[in-house]
Amino acid sequence: MTESLKKHFEYVPFKNTGFFADMDVRNMVAIKLDQGQLIFIANNNDRPDLFKVDNQKK
Repeated sequence: MTESLKKHFEYVPFKNTGFFADMDVRNMVAIKLDQGQLIFIANNNDRPDLFKVDNQKK
């Protein structure tokens, strides 16, 4: 998803981003650390997920 200045989220296909969350996502938060970036996902009625962002192009 991409975020605009109005806090509007736009769907971006996972084929374009390389990111896929396979549950019923309620909320997502990007966490920036000195060691890199994480994505925390709160899933609806399920356990949360935590992903490490890999910015290396393959």
